[in-house]
Amino acid sequence: MHESLDEGDALLSSAYTSSLERAKEANLEAVAFSLLSARVFRGSRSAKEVLTIGMDAIVQFDGYADLKEVHMCAFNEKEAVTLVQIAKDMGLTTDSSCAIL
Repeated sequence: MHESLDEGDALLSSAYTSSLERAKEANLEAVAFSLLSARVFRGSRSAKEVLTIGMDAIVQFDGYADLKEVHMCAFNEKEAVTLVQIAKDMGLTTDSSCAIL
Protein backbone atom coordinates (compact mmCIF):
# COMPACT_ATOMS: atom_id res chain seq x y z
CA MET A 1 0.00 0.00 0.00
CA HIS A 2 2.89 2.37 0.76
CA GLU A 3 4.09 2.21 -2.86
CA SER A 4 0.56 2.99 -4.01
CA LEU A 5 0.46 6.12 -1.81
CA ASP A 6 3.89 7.24 -3.02
CA GLU A 7 2.84 6.71 -6.63
CA GLY A 8 -0.41 8.61 -6.09
CA ASP A 9 1.45 11.45 -4.36
CA ALA A 10 3.88 11.69 -7.28
CA LEU A 11 1.05 11.70 -9.81
CA LEU A 12 -0.79 14.43 -7.90
CA SER A 13 2.32 16.58 -7.65
CA SER A 14 2.97 16.01 -11.35
CA ALA A 15 -0.56 17.15 -12.24
CA TYR A 16 0.07 20.54 -10.63
CA THR A 17 3.57 20.84 -12.10
CA SER A 18 2.43 19.84 -15.60
CA SER A 19 -0.33 22.42 -15.48
CA LEU A 20 2.17 25.09 -14.47
CA GLU A 21 4.43 24.02 -17.36
CA ARG A 22 1.50 24.49 -19.78
CA ALA A 23 0.84 27.91 -18.24
CA LYS A 24 4.50 28.78 -18.82
CA GLU A 25 4.24 27.74 -22.47
CA ALA A 26 1.23 30.04 -22.83
CA ASN A 27 2.93 32.89 -20.90
CA LEU A 28 0.01 33.15 -18.50
CA GLU A 29 0.23 35.70 -15.71
CA ALA A 30 -2.19 33.84 -13.45
CA VAL A 31 -3.24 30.24 -12.91
CA ALA A 32 -6.14 28.94 -10.84
CA PHE A 33 -6.49 25.35 -9.66
CA SER A 34 -9.53 23.55 -8.43
CA LEU A 35 -8.38 21.30 -5.61
CA LEU A 36 -7.17 18.16 -7.33
CA SER A 37 -7.98 14.88 -5.56
CA ALA A 38 -9.12 16.72 -2.44
CA ARG A 39 -12.42 14.90 -2.05
CA VAL A 40 -13.64 11.58 -3.45
CA PHE A 41 -10.36 10.67 -5.19
CA ARG A 42 -7.99 11.30 -2.29
CA GLY A 43 -8.02 7.68 -1.15
CA SER A 44 -6.76 7.14 2.39
CA ARG A 45 -5.02 10.52 2.54
CA SER A 46 -6.57 13.33 4.55
CA ALA A 47 -7.65 16.46 2.74
CA LYS A 48 -4.83 18.33 4.46
CA GLU A 49 -2.25 15.83 3.21
CA VAL A 50 -3.55 16.05 -0.37
CA LEU A 51 -3.71 19.85 -0.31
CA THR A 52 -0.19 20.02 1.13
CA ILE A 53 1.11 17.91 -1.78
CA GLY A 54 -0.52 20.31 -4.23
CA MET A 55 0.66 23.46 -2.52
CA ASP A 56 4.18 22.06 -2.17
CA ALA A 57 4.28 21.26 -5.89
CA ILE A 58 3.25 24.83 -6.70
CA VAL A 59 5.78 26.37 -4.30
CA GLN A 60 8.60 24.13 -5.61
CA PHE A 61 7.85 25.07 -9.24
CA ASP A 62 10.63 27.29 -10.60
CA GLY A 63 8.17 29.77 -12.07
CA TYR A 64 8.84 32.19 -14.89
CA ALA A 65 9.04 35.95 -15.34
CA ASP A 66 5.41 36.51 -16.37
CA LEU A 67 3.82 34.38 -13.64
CA LYS A 68 2.31 36.73 -11.05
CA GLU A 69 -0.35 34.66 -9.26
CA VAL A 70 -1.32 31.07 -8.58
CA HIS A 71 -4.68 30.45 -6.94
CA MET A 72 -6.04 27.32 -5.30
CA CYS A 73 -9.83 27.51 -5.33
CA ALA A 74 -11.60 25.92 -2.38
CA PHE A 75 -15.11 24.55 -2.74
CA ASN A 76 -16.11 25.27 0.85
CA GLU A 77 -14.99 27.10 3.97
CA LYS A 78 -13.34 24.04 5.51
CA GLU A 79 -11.09 23.62 2.47
CA ALA A 80 -10.29 27.35 2.48
CA VAL A 81 -9.34 27.26 6.16
CA THR A 82 -7.18 24.20 5.53
CA LEU A 83 -5.39 25.92 2.64
CA VAL A 84 -4.66 29.00 4.74
CA GLN A 85 -3.34 26.81 7.58
CA ILE A 86 -1.06 24.89 5.21
CA ALA A 87 0.24 28.18 3.80
CA LYS A 88 0.99 29.44 7.32
CA ASP A 89 2.72 26.14 8.15
CA MET A 90 4.86 26.60 5.02
CA GLY A 91 5.74 30.17 6.00
CA LEU A 92 3.82 31.75 3.13
CA THR A 93 2.14 35.12 3.37
CA THR A 94 -1.57 34.84 4.10
CA ASP A 95 -4.57 36.94 4.98
CA SER A 96 -7.85 35.71 6.40
CA SER A 97 -9.13 34.34 3.10
CA CYS A 98 -6.17 33.47 0.89
CA ALA A 99 -2.56 32.42 0.76
CA ILE A 100 -0.13 34.32 -1.40
CA LEU A 101 1.94 31.75 -3.31
